Amino acid sequence: MVRSLPLLAALVGAAALAPAAAPAAKTYKSPGYRGTKRIPRTAPLPPPRAVVLAQAGERPQLLVDAAGTAHVVWNERTPGQPDTLRYCRLRRGGSGCEASQALVPAQPYDEGNAPAFNNDVGVPRVLALNGQLALLTNRYPNVVPTPDGQTSASNTYLFASEDGGSSFGPPALVGSGQTSGEPAVWGPPEAPRIGLISDTQTGGAFFQSIAPGRYSGTTGNLGPDGIDSAAAPFEGGTVAVAFATISSVVHVRIWSGQGDPQDPGTWTDQSFPGEEPRLASGPAGTFLLTRTADAAREQVVRRVTRGGLGAPAKIPQTANSAIGDLVQDGSGRLTATYRQQVGSDERLLLRTSSDGVRWSAALTLRRVPIATGVWASDAGAAADGGGFVVTHEAPGGAPGAIVAVPFGSQRPTGAPGLGNLAGGAGDPSVVETCQRISFGSVRVLADGGCLLSASGRAGVKVSEGPLRLNGLEVIPEGSTRILLNARARTIDTTGAVRVQLRAPGIDPIVLFRGELHLSLRDESAAAAGGGGPIGGCRGQRLASFNAGGALLKGFSIAGSIDVFMTPDAVCIPVSLGLPKAFGGIRGDAVLRADNRRGLHVDTLRIAVEQAFIGPVLLEDLLVSYTAGGDQWAGRAQLGLPPQPGGAKLAAGVRFAGGAFREGSLRLTFPRPGLPLDPFAASYLSHVSGGFAIDPLTLSVGAGIGVVPAGPLYAVEVDGRLTAAFRDPITFTFDGTGKLFSFPVANTRLVVRTDGFASARGAVSVGLPGVSVEGSLNAFVDLRSRSFGGDVKGAVCIAGICPARGEAVLSSRGIGACVTQIVDYGFGYRWGAAITDVDLMFGSCDLGPYRVSAPAGAARAGDDGGARVTAPAGAARAGAGGGARAAGDAPGPGARAAADGAVTVARGTALLSVRVAGEGGAPAVVLVSPSGERIVPSAEAVAGQPAYARQVAELAATFVAVRRPAAGTWRIEADPAGPAIREVARAAALPAPRVSARVGGRGRARTLRYRATRGGGLATTFVERWSGGQRTIGTARRAAGTIRFAPAPGPRGRRDVVALVTRDGLPRLERTVARYTAPPPRRLARVRGLRIARGAKAATVRWRGVAGARTYAVRIEVADGRRQLRLLGARARSVRVAGVGRRERVTVVVTARDAAGRSGAAARVRR
Repeated sequence: MVRSLPLLAALVGAAALAPAAAPAAKTYKSPGYRGTKRIPRTAPLPPPRAVVLAQAGERPQLLVDAAGTAHVVWNERTPGQPDTLRYCRLRRGGSGCEASQALVPAQPYDEGNAPAFNNDVGVPRVLALNGQLALLTNRYPNVVPTPDGQTSASNTYLFASEDGGSSFGPPALVGSGQTSGEPAVWGPPEAPRIGLISDTQTGGAFFQSIAPGRYSGTTGNLGPDGIDSAAAPFEGGTVAVAFATISSVVHVRIWSGQGDPQDPGTWTDQSFPGEEPRLASGPAGTFLLTRTADAAREQVVRRVTRGGLGAPAKIPQTANSAIGDLVQDGSGRLTATYRQQVGSDERLLLRTSSDGVRWSAALTLRRVPIATGVWASDAGAAADGGGFVVTHEAPGGAPGAIVAVPFGSQRPTGAPGLGNLAGGAGDPSVVETCQRISFGSVRVLADGGCLLSASGRAGVKVSEGPLRLNGLEVIPEGSTRILLNARARTIDTTGAVRVQLRAPGIDPIVLFRGELHLSLRDESAAAAGGGGPIGGCRGQRLASFNAGGALLKGFSIAGSIDVFMTPDAVCIPVSLGLPKAFGGIRGDAVLRADNRRGLHVDTLRIAVEQAFIGPVLLEDLLVSYTAGGDQWAGRAQLGLPPQPGGAKLAAGVRFAGGAFREGSLRLTFPRPGLPLDPFAASYLSHVSGGFAIDPLTLSVGAGIGVVPAGPLYAVEVDGRLTAAFRDPITFTFDGTGKLFSFPVANTRLVVRTDGFASARGAVSVGLPGVSVEGSLNAFVDLRSRSFGGDVKGAVCIAGICPARGEAVLSSRGIGACVTQIVDYGFGYRWGAAITDVDLMFGSCDLGPYRVSAPAGAARAGDDGGARVTAPAGAARAGAGGGARAAGDAPGPGARAAADGAVTVARGTALLSVRVAGEGGAPAVVLVSPSGERIVPSAEAVAGQPAYARQVAELAATFVAVRRPAAGTWRIEADPAGPAIREVARAAALPAPRVSARVGGRGRARTLRYRATRGGGLATTFVERWSGGQRTIGTARRAAGTIRFAPAPGPRGRRDVVALVTRDGLPRLERTVARYTAPPPRRLARVRGLRIARGAKAATVRWRGVAGARTYAVRIEVADGRRQLRLLGARARSVRVAGVGRRERVTVVVTARDAAGRSGAAARVRR
């Protein structure tokens, strides 16, 4: 464990930091450590010590197990005798073989077979089958009986060991395929398979799959030539192969996982120019090493996926080199070896990479005279990066020395090897002093070359090049040296260095620039908060570093940064500044890095509990960084005022370069939907689209219903929603809509969170005998759920269509009055049966129609005529019964006689009758008290005494007689038409009159009014402006005064509108007064704000504000934390944990009302 890594903190703290412009150079020292700047003299390290395993071997191969132990095999020839498969187990730090074996598969020597023909014509192979060690050798040309009852001249034998190579059982004949190409162990762990691929076999590249316990005598030809063939396990339990052709084309084929792997039709195929392919698979995926086919002959690495081959990445300085091997260890690290001629030497070089793109500096493992040469090599490594390379060195490629060369860490891995054997331990200075230094939790890697020893200073290593420190890059500037002393646990620099974080595809993030003097002796965990996780990090608190305005992918880092160290990694919680529109609230993020991957891009996340964007509350923001597109994306929740308690929408969000780019919404809500306003009078049914901030805007597809009325809404809209997040929030819906189920085209509905709404559009209302088409202009008071407005356009009643008409709307229904010589009117209650429409003929002010129940009604020309029967006291006229109660007492002008005749009193101005027919609207004749037979005119003509209109949809005829003679009037049906079923009549009532004026000033106003009363009339006064309407009051008497305060809303002119109904149906809408409203009242500033400090917490207190629905408390601590707490109306205090007495705390408290409007902010700092 590391002891106090303030530097690290600094480093990492900065890691989230400034991108391009480096901060001014400074010096960082661990507390109590003075450090050193003296530059020591250095001495080069000796090359790694090689171990000669044999003097007359060829074609060596090796496997390095988890313990770091090398299992080496090679072939040994003896003239006239079988080839011998030699095995050697070499531990780390070993000077020779700990265990060795000489293995020869027994073959029958008869019928042309001979010991001299028991030859290994391929390459001996060493594999790990779970915990079992397996050796393969392919023998040719002795003909041998095979387990499938056949014979074969090509025979592959497997020697197995269960004790890590200490002993081997007799060989098993497992297949006929060649071992000349690199084989692979693939398939599920419980049933692994061996995949053999031939190298330079006549006819092609032949693949053979060997299953556990089963002999395989067949192969599949995967392509032409098959030069430098290799196989490797692939994702999904399948297998991949690569080979070249004589025309320098590399083929990469992947088995689909379906069918027989020896069927070429079940493999994919990709090709490109190149040669000498090598495959390496492991935790980081599958990689392909090839040499280019051009004049440069450079080595390149590609990632292999089912989707294709990745872009080639060159290994530096490999022109005209010979490929040795490519391996991937248990950590995902790639190790590549290759051979180059330098002067009179042939050198074996090694480079490593964590991603196949960035490669370490070359490490020279062997220098051999060209006359001798390195004819073959193979490499392997354990998860800690330490391993071996084995070579065959001899003039002309003849049998010669088999040499093992260690590289990387030679310390114990702590993991058991094959056979559950423990690994050995070599001299730590071989690697620890060359490219790696480890102590406690500290891991230092030198990618650019070997660390040099400081002359006269025991244990001190010097680097002039970059180092990796637990995932941090430490880069010297100018002639600066980095001094590392593992014994003293110190790191010093003689001048300025840059400490930074980096990941593929991301520019370096500079954390610190200046001198470093670190003492890492104290390995005790400085566990704040009882040792638990801090900001998502665990481990030692190494230091607190001042961010100094650094940036993490566009987001500024504020306050101090605590750095935590764990073995081979660092973890740093930081506070990130969000765009200005978020009201100064900061997000929380955690940076993680290690030496293998650098900065973990996939773990970069920003979290915000609460923040206000204007009046909208953003909650539970969580975004993650994506390198592709350089953006942050995630989720959040939008809360509409008031909060808590208001509507909430789930959203997706995206940031780029530290700025908010867009948000998305897509939700469907069960009926009645999601309340959109604080009064639950408007409901979102569904929403899908996006939003942006700065300025905050919303643009989505949505459905909305305003003022629920049973199964219907007063207004519904399905279309596009845009929102203006001002004070208050305004939602605008544009699309197609409905007015109580009647269609409205080009609808625009505006809903405000302060409780008002308005609607515009082209409405079409169709009722029996009535049609209304025109411009809708409606207003809604969401608080009281009242609705009013008008439709101006074409209003037709009983076929009468004047040039211009107007219908009046209310929460209960629609009504209109038109005039053409005489007056015509109608009324309809929303949601009633479509036939329940009241038609008024001759006047728009009639009492309810009362049904006459006569003993009979005479047909013209009959003696007494046909009898028309109707139920006594019937309320409506058949299908056309009025919507108003017919049981009301008739007016004084007319009364029903026992025989159904209508008796008219003297002085009656109008007789209005509705005659219902049997199966249709009857044609009628009126018989006056004097016996005169009058046929009513179908059209209103000046001077005509009687008028009649037939309404087929209601099967009724409406009759009006102006100034009828006193006495009894009879109604007869035309014999050619439908008979009369019932007769109803209504009495004329006084027309409504209303007037008013506004008095008072500011927010104290009076409305003095006069209004007609009686006859079912009711008058309600509303104030109306462009955004909506609010009810002022109802007329309780014929004249009176109503005191009111202007409704919340914009400053400016307000119309006072009288809404007159008769029996609940709209009769009249008229503007009766106007006045100028003051601006909306703002909540007062919070008073009595103060902070009380404790040892580990601070408590904030304040006094309440009248009218406050919530209190927004923003807290900023000197360590960079900046949080928002949203509290209820009764809250008067909040506790801030984790704040010491000496840490400065700034608190801003703002009161907010139900509409989300905020008062003036109060601020205190202590």
